[in-house]
Amino acid sequence: MNTKERVLKYYNDCTRVYQLAWANKKNLAIHYGFWDSDVTRHSDALLKMNQFLAEKVMIKSEDRVLDAGCGIAGSSIWLAENLGARVVGINIHQEQLDIAKKFARERGVDHLVKFYNRDFIDTRFPPESFDVVWQLESMCYAENKKELLAETWRILRKGGRLIIADGFQKKEKFNENEQRIVNEWFVGWAVPNVPKIREFGDYLKSMGFRNIEFLDITQNVMPSSRRIHLLSVLGLPIWRFLKLLGLRTETNLNNFVAGTHQYKILKDGLGVYGVFYAEK
Repeated sequence: MNTKERVLKYYNDCTRVYQLAWANKKNLAIHYGFWDSDVTRHSDALLKMNQFLAEKVMIKSEDRVLDAGCGIAGSSIWLAENLGARVVGINIHQEQLDIAKKFARERGVDHLVKFYNRDFIDTRFPPESFDVVWQLESMCYAENKKELLAETWRILRKGGRLIIADGFQKKEKFNENEQRIVNEWFVGWAVPNVPKIREFGDYLKSMGFRNIEFLDITQNVMPSSRRIHLLSVLGLPIWRFLKLLGLRTETNLNNFVAGTHQYKILKDGLGVYGVFYAEK
């Protein structure tokens, strides 16, 4: 099974679980939230992440934005509703795209937001099609990060901006137990690999990106990480029992195992949650 097939299986088995546990019709989000002194609720932290990233990448109403790996369109719809941006969302999972289209119609932004079943490694858009490329917890699913950045460079206009929020490896080398934890997290969330911070910055430079910035916002996402950990710890015994009955899959079970590990990875400094900003 290749990376794309593993990701699709993960989406097939786990999308509905995450929608029930994580997203609501206000935020439509399946990702970590951004917590600061103004945020007291998880649902608001998810919206705050959109605001934080949009301000960092300076999205304006005249911008054409690619939401690369758009999920069920939480960010796409937020950008259209709040900033008037024209957004194209792409995803390789048709069920999530169908949900995204439904929500865009219900929220009255379907004239600003369009969705396509496309791979962000090979988008098939013409060169220099977008002012902004937005990758919120989607970069991690690309097996070859250089290929992803090369395609991003191709479709960005001159002066265009890239914003990536995702996990990055912090510790240079893992011991045996740490590597086991990281590997089980990879398997559980269908992540092929996670780049080191310096390594990814070098990739951006080699592509020609400039004004590259990296922000470590791990502390701002830790409340979300703890929430995932708690839900996973509570859900594991139930999911193990349901799997024995044949009512849940190995993918479901591994997903919950990964949910416990992601907290340890961030808490123990094996990885960080970071934001890369760059310009073409």
